[in-house]
Amino acid sequence: MELQTDIQDHPSYPVVQQAISGQETIRWIGKPDPLHAIRKTWIVSLFGLFFGTVAYFIISNMMSFNRGFSLSTTTGPSSSFRLIGFFIASVFAVIVIRFVFAPLWEYLIAIGRVYAITNERALIISHFPSIVHRSFYPGDIKYVQVKGKGVGDVIFDSEMKTVTQYKKKPGSDHQRMVRRKVKVEIGFLSIPNPTNASALLLALKNSQKQQPQKRSN
Repeated sequence: MELQTDIQDHPSYPVVQQAISGQETIRWIGKPDPLHAIRKTWIVSLFGLFFGTVAYFIISNMMSFNRGFSLSTTTGPSSSFRLIGFFIASVFAVIVIRFVFAPLWEYLIAIGRVYAITNERALIISHFPSIVHRSFYPGDIKYVQVKGKGVGDVIFDSEMKTVTQYKKKPGSDHQRMVRRKVKVEIGFLSIPNPTNASALLLALKNSQKQQPQKRSN
């Protein structure tokens, strides 16, 4: 294990220093590699482009129908019809933007995140999209698993989260939105030299130091 000897020179040292108590000693500080963090989001972005093309086709047909209906009647389309069309277009636009810009979203999360290990706990400090501090004491570290070598992840916990997914209906090309609970891994993600952090986390886990078992936000 290669220990950090220049912790105080780390750009994120002031951020970690403000997050800990005066009794703690910082043993390691790290940040995600932004380019590594967004590596799996390009598929989502491509799906967003495809979804946007389909949405544009649907909205264009609605507009064509709207114009044709206006020419064939003297009253024109009702305000309810226009309101529904505007609502559908807005929903499609939000979904498409979220999917297409998924790499940028994850990039901003990565550059705004700081990881740290002290003699008492592990910390995950996030600054985007909101400021959140999460602490993991020895009793919170369930296991230590390393994924990757040069740049990789160190996983030490998991939690259940509700996510929205799109699934095809049986016997149809149409998709339906499904909300389900999935297990999300917690740890130091996309960090250089993950084995260094994993050794310190394992030592922290085995310290069996009496600390609060509740995570602090």
